Amino acid sequence: MTAAQARERLLNLFPAHAIRSAWSLGNITKERAVEHLVKTASAQDTNAFAFDHFPLTKQHVDLLLPSPRVHPSARLNLITGETPVLRRTEDGETQYFYLLDVRFEVVFLETLHREFIDFKWPILVGVQPNLLQVKFTILEKDVRSYFRDTDAGRVMVSRRSVDEKAILKLIQDEFRRHDRKLEPLDINRGVKALWAQDYIDSQDARWKKHRSTATETKDERFFLKRDLPEVCETVRRSPLLKAQFQFMRDSDQFVPHFVVEASSGVLRFPMYCNRRESTLNVIAKILELN
Repeated sequence: MTAAQARERLLNLFPAHAIRSAWSLGNITKERAVEHLVKTASAQDTNAFAFDHFPLTKQHVDLLLPSPRVHPSARLNLITGETPVLRRTEDGETQYFYLLDVRFEVVFLETLHREFIDFKWPILVGVQPNLLQVKFTILEKDVRSYFRDTDAGRVMVSRRSVDEKAILKLIQDEFRRHDRKLEPLDINRGVKALWAQDYIDSQDARWKKHRSTATETKDERFFLKRDLPEVCETVRRSPLLKAQFQFMRDSDQFVPHFVVEASSGVLRFPMYCNRRESTLNVIAKILELN
């Protein structure tokens, strides 16, 4: 992967409005904006942009409880063998920003020929005394688009060099080496409080019953609390394993919808955001009510 390819693939993880605004590029297409910046922007400027605009990406967030508490000013080697690209401390939180090299192996199904594609993977770790937030930008680019001269429909990703599970294990191992533990933060209380206060409602939920799990899925016209309050009440009394929520109140302050695995402390934001605060507000509100 050349330096120009690294910048191009990194910038493509961000929404067009963020790229145009950061470099005052006017109303041009994302493709043209990225093409221009690959030629004119330095790696340092591109990395700083990625750090500052990380909340706008599509992302997965893991919320973890450190034990004992961590002092935010401590310089931590969070991901073994990796050095943060940028580090910042403000408002009682230290943020470590990583751009990890990740390689996808792809297979051409007709010939079984294999090739590799490399990306820079943005990961942001926020450290507070009693909370770790590990945020992964979703690398969802369809790799078939990089093989325009081939039968793109016959290309398949066979594996990737590193994934979220591996990164979380590295962080947990690093804490363990310093006699510390990391446990998933159960956010059932915060999510259900949002639900009870009519901020959110769900069309798709899976929850833990006494000896099994249950799932309720509605079409786009129906919501559990609004249309099936008795089912909603059952769900709210049970550990919430996975659910997709839509904001029904003050939606301009938050993301349109998100996915939560409440018992595991996982939040998923599968859409680009218009404002940096949108995902941050969701996390902050759940933590406030938890």
